[in-house]
Amino acid sequence: MARRGENIYKRKDGRWEGRCVIGKKPDGRTAFSYIYGKTYTEVKKKLEICKADRTQAKTMDRAQEVFRDGTLGAWMEFWLDGVIKPEVKHSTYAVYRGQVERHILPAAGKLNLSDISNKTMEIVYNAILDKNISTSTAQNICKRFMAALCSARDRNLISSLPVLPYKKKKYNRKKPRFMTLEEQKRIEKKLDERNSKDLAVLLALYSGSRVGECCGYTWQDFDPLAGGIHVSHSIQRVTLFHQQKQKTKLILTETKSDSSRRFIPLPRFMVQILVQFQKENKATGSDYIFGAGRKAMDPRVLQYYLTRVTESIGLRGIHFHTLRHTFATRFMERNGDVQALKEILGHSSAKITLEWYGHSTKQHIQKSMLKLNRLTA
Repeated sequence: MARRGENIYKRKDGRWEGRCVIGKKPDGRTAFSYIYGKTYTEVKKKLEICKADRTQAKTMDRAQEVFRDGTLGAWMEFWLDGVIKPEVKHSTYAVYRGQVERHILPAAGKLNLSDISNKTMEIVYNAILDKNISTSTAQNICKRFMAALCSARDRNLISSLPVLPYKKKKYNRKKPRFMTLEEQKRIEKKLDERNSKDLAVLLALYSGSRVGECCGYTWQDFDPLAGGIHVSHSIQRVTLFHQQKQKTKLILTETKSDSSRRFIPLPRFMVQILVQFQKENKATGSDYIFGAGRKAMDPRVLQYYLTRVTESIGLRGIHFHTLRHTFATRFMERNGDVQALKEILGHSSAKITLEWYGHSTKQHIQKSMLKLNRLTA
């Protein structure tokens, strides 16, 4: 007997049979393609491939019908909503759409898709640079543009691709901004651990949590017995498109990547502070550690608050991500293991961790040098 919602049956001869809709017969009846296999799982996988191929064929037919002689703007709209949106997170889609609407469409949106050339790519690139946008960002937008054109070529809407209007250049990665020990002490003296925003800043300093992760922490994530906190989601403010009244919205999303889902062990004092904070705020019934009720704290609010606190003590240029860099630097200064830091920060590889935090502070270098003694003394 077939499972509900599936056209997969076990035959009398012991084999499994699956049916995939491929269209209509001349008499109007549904036409099927039949798939066979020794196991249910084998047939199910084959059916999924058949359905995917069918969906892709329909998409390509629609694209060719609508956009072969259409404008670049029409194609970009189709690419964003028909190709990109189903495959990426809402926040990523918002970034892509923002780049298209702010930079690509104003420069070339009215051109015919078939007329896109090397000159078009140069126009788009120069138009972005004229807005005082960094070279690396401008190049990333052009790569996004090229990805959309590759998708159009795959659907036989264009025969060739333009070349990128710049030569690949390796940029020296800037060292992360982190606070010195004295700066960190000044900030910590300013923090009141009974205040939710101050406690969020303190937690970031001793866990390396991102701002969206801090805002997304719930009391269910906190495990005082294990002595740490689980990172499973993040709060982000994303742009809403085709909305007249509300331009942005707070959403609860999955973590930045699979490696970002992790458990962060916390220092004992930090666990004790969170336990006490939970007792004192139990009456509010808040789901979020730093929110109110079922409403999470806005990452922008937390960032603005940190800016006010740091500027009040004479520190400038401190962003919430600076706290993450500071935590990593303190961890390495205390001879922390790179692999352990990689797990705590949620990096996909230790190579990334080393590239960002393989440096040493002047104070750490000086202490290391003072430990050296003459061997023949």
